[in-house]
Amino acid sequence: MMDLRRGDDHDIATEAHVDLEGVPGNHLETAAEFEEEQKKLLRAGKISKTMTVVLVSTAPHSFRHVL
Repeated sequence: MMDLRRGDDHDIATEAHVDLEGVPGNHLETAAEFEEEQKKLLRAGKISKTMTVVLVSTAPHSFRHVL
């Protein structure tokens, strides 16, 4: 997933007379923004893993048998 990059549509936009700067979501991510996003994703992953373990370990015995 880290290797995926946004395509370059400048030639298509030029032919269609569209200014890409005015298109919502057309933002180049800085290295600092990338790092911040990675920290948030790691934190969310830890929280979801912890919650999964807590919920499964505290589930009634009959429910755990189904899993």
